[in-house]
Amino acid sequence: MGLVPYTNESAKFEHLGGTTIPPGDTRMVDETLVPGYEPAADKPAGAAEGGASDDGKDEQEKLLAAITAMLALNVPDIQAKLPELSDKELDALELAESGSEGKNRTTLLQAIATEKLGRVK
Repeated sequence: MGLVPYTNESAKFEHLGGTTIPPGDTRMVDETLVPGYEPAADKPAGAAEGGASDDGKDEQEKLLAAITAMLALNVPDIQAKLPELSDKELDALELAESGSEGKNRTTLLQAIATEKLGRVK
């Protein structure tokens, strides 16, 4: 079981496990805590009922794969791609980089913060 980015799209704080997620923010949470989670053994049955929930999971898996691949790049390469990212992708990238247990790159975190501030205007 791994961590997945979860964005709170409601107007209220959400609590998943021990994580509080403010409205509009994204946090990495255990995939089993995400609403609509189905264990791997139940996926075929869920797919037969309707693929709507699988599309959301596929989207999260793609986002996680894209963020993981991006984090393997050096900081200047990532900085060049920041303007192309959606707000959700930018939040997930910031969260993944800041949660890398002492290995985070402060220059990248500063670039992400600058990009976010530029989007506020």
